[in-house]
Amino acid sequence: MLVDDKIIGVFEVEIKREQLIQTIVTQGWIATTFFIFIFIFIFLAVVYLVHTKVNKRINILMEEMSAFASGNTSEETAIGKDEIGELKRHFYTMRRQIVAAQQKIAAEQQAKEYIIATISHDLKTPLTSIKAYAESLDTDGELSEEQQRTYRKVIVEKADFIKQMIDDLTMHSILQSQDFTLELVTVEGEEFFEMLVSDYAPLSKHKQIKLIANNEVTGLYEVHPQQLVRVVDNLVMNAIQHTEKERSIWLHAFSDAEGILDSLFSFVSHSYTFDYNQYAYLIVQNEGEGIKEEALLNIFKPLYQVDQARSKKDTSGTGLGLSITKQIIKKHGGTITVFSKKGIGTCFICAIPKKRG
Repeated sequence: MLVDDKIIGVFEVEIKREQLIQTIVTQGWIATTFFIFIFIFIFLAVVYLVHTKVNKRINILMEEMSAFASGNTSEETAIGKDEIGELKRHFYTMRRQIVAAQQKIAAEQQAKEYIIATISHDLKTPLTSIKAYAESLDTDGELSEEQQRTYRKVIVEKADFIKQMIDDLTMHSILQSQDFTLELVTVEGEEFFEMLVSDYAPLSKHKQIKLIANNEVTGLYEVHPQQLVRVVDNLVMNAIQHTEKERSIWLHAFSDAEGILDSLFSFVSHSYTFDYNQYAYLIVQNEGEGIKEEALLNIFKPLYQVDQARSKKDTSGTGLGLSITKQIIKKHGGTITVFSKKGIGTCFICAIPKKRG
């Protein structure tokens, strides 16, 4: 110790080096153990979070994908807002689209099988008749000339019906294809639609039905003439079949507002909106019993019969006419709409697009 620069005493300091080293080592192990524990805790927490937020969700998604691939569809689960959630959302969207496509294909296949079975059944009756009459002509020598002429006439009528049925079935199958397109040509509206609405007066007169037909279409149109003739034939023959004697059928074609006719049923004119900038219209309307509302929803389905008693169906149609009509109009880019009211009558409205440019 120094006092006024003079040494007045000495202190002895003793450092216990081994104890210091032991203390440092002990504290070091404690710190190391603590940090290792913290590291393991953080690691386990990260692993748990990764498993919960990523692996588990991915595994669940993979299980759902595998189940769907095996033909089993599970309920949709919660979707997150992260990348996995986005992946899951896309999977569910894709799955819904695939299921919808499968259901559509299954329905189409079922419809085709139904058509084939029904057509096959309907062909048996005329074929049986043809066979019976032909055998009678061949083996029965006691038939009079008049009977022979009658038998031959029946055979021809039955053969014509079979041909019509096969033609309709072929056309229906062709029109069902998404890749099939009609070869359209440009026509002058006034001349073409005049041709469409003409030539039905003699048949209507023969059936004692009043036909009111007129054409007020102008402009140019891209159409398939033969197929639109088929459309009008189907609709007019259907109207004649369901119209009683001394009642009326209207067959009108028009392309502007001046063509709206007072002869339209009020429930039609109040329900349908005409777009004369885009379309010309072809209307077939008949007085008659009308169609029930529930039947209107199915009337364009193949082989659907408003009168379900198929035995009442004569040889005037095959049951495919209205379905073919709708498909032809659709291939033209147009629409067909039907209105009907019990005790009043039925009205079909075909919208035919005007040529653009």
